[in-house]
Amino acid sequence: MEVLTTGEKVKQLRKEIGLKQEDITNDEISKSLISMIEKNKRSLTQHTATIIAENLNKYYKSMGREITPEYLLETEEEQVKKEIDKEISYLQELVTQVNGEERLINNVFDKVMELADQWGLKKELFEIKMLRGDYYYSLYKYDEALKEYLHVLNYRIQMADYGEIARMYIAIGSVYQMKMLIDTAIVHYVQAHDTAIIYNIGSMEKVKVYSIYNQILCYRKINHFDLALNKINEFKELKWEDPLFNTYYNRVLIHEANTYRDLKNYEKATKLYDKILKEQKKLDKETLFLLYDNYAYLYRKQGNIQRSLTYISKAYAIKDEVDINYIPALHLKEAKCYNLLENYEKVISLLNSGLQLAKMVSKTEFIIELYFNLVEVHIKIKDYTTALNYLQKVETIIIENNIKSKETDLYSYYSDIYLELDDKVKASEFIRKMRKKYLESE
Repeated sequence: MEVLTTGEKVKQLRKEIGLKQEDITNDEISKSLISMIEKNKRSLTQHTATIIAENLNKYYKSMGREITPEYLLETEEEQVKKEIDKEISYLQELVTQVNGEERLINNVFDKVMELADQWGLKKELFEIKMLRGDYYYSLYKYDEALKEYLHVLNYRIQMADYGEIARMYIAIGSVYQMKMLIDTAIVHYVQAHDTAIIYNIGSMEKVKVYSIYNQILCYRKINHFDLALNKINEFKELKWEDPLFNTYYNRVLIHEANTYRDLKNYEKATKLYDKILKEQKKLDKETLFLLYDNYAYLYRKQGNIQRSLTYISKAYAIKDEVDINYIPALHLKEAKCYNLLENYEKVISLLNSGLQLAKMVSKTEFIIELYFNLVEVHIKIKDYTTALNYLQKVETIIIENNIKSKETDLYSYYSDIYLELDDKVKASEFIRKMRKKYLESE
């Protein structure tokens, strides 16, 4: 971009229409003053800028253009900031496009970050880094997102900007949650919550909502149901004057029902689901989808497969109106129903469809779960070669992502296959690994 000093702007505007220095003078501004301003030997004041603008506009207005004193007085840094703001708006538009060209977007990011860095505009630089982190997160590039978020967090800590620090802890926690590093995610959500309270930030209620909600998800994921219920009760005491709060509140009620379901208190879970369903007209589509999805899970756990499939159909009917991230789990639930009905061909088809979607959205948790279910069904039909092939793929994912919580399941499936293949040496090897994991967890 072209960045001009105030003097360069006056000179350029004058020459654009073929004026001499004396053409923009008057009783208050001499030719020598114009000369010194153009050579940046004298600064513009509001008064002189107004006079020069008026003199230029005698010519520019006839061309349909108006020169303002504010434009003439705008510093080089202010010009750069304006250009960066324009580029950020452009980036925000680009990153929301479903089929946005990634190379183009990254080139724009690089250009505007370089510009901010050149001019030492740290505030703007880290705003761009935050936007880039969000962009990577939307593309499921969690390592790249984490790198940007950590840079931003360090800057916010230096600036003692506690509202933004809390926001960064939430963002970083979300990355760790998606990478299935649940304990680390919880630590960051708690840090966000504590930062909001200790420093009494303006967005405290919003941060508390996001923090506690995500802690509920995390505790449920690692089967700490007592802690999940404690956080659910804590959430119910929150107040946040925002329409979005109702959506979060209804989803917390679903998670409460899910928790009682997982504790095998099916009666209480059913009552809670039914209570939420009575408010169906007030629910957004995604919350309604999640309600149907969890009804399906409840009925399958109770052995009522047909009723489970009915609710799966209800969820499928509105799947195009919800986030694609929710769909792999629905495929998995339907596959488990058909597994109980011993329709293994249908099971394999559903699991592969779910796996394709899960890979598309980098849903690591469900990629692993879907692979394990493919292993299980191929063991049932005695196709051990395919089962081992799937197991080796999921082992790679577990090792690359350091997901310790899934190692016991991995070793269990390996030992099952090798026992079926009558390979006692291999089976014993994985049984020993399982025992070691068990002892480490005690």
